[in-house]
Amino acid sequence: MIIYELAILGGILVFGIVALAACGRPLAEAYSEKVKARYAEVSPEKFEALSEKTARLEAEIIDLRQTVKSLEEALEFERGLESGKGQTLKFKVKE
Repeated sequence: MIIYELAILGGILVFGIVALAACGRPLAEAYSEKVKARYAEVSPEKFEALSEKTARLEAEIIDLRQTVKSLEEALEFERGLESGKGQTLKFKVKE
């Protein structure tokens, strides 16, 4: 009995995948064509504004990466201090 139930579930699964592929692909292609057509008509002013916005966002991302890196370094240093493996400063005295 369980074999029949599994076979039916497998058949339903295969049917669902085929139906999704048959209906989903044309819908995805139509949507992509719509998006391409909408962005093909971008004016030079909009393109310039978009380029400037992209440049600002990239600069902000770089700043955020630097901030995260410095925070990670500080956290690593604090973890070292807590575990007793703190970084110690060693000075050499010239004679």
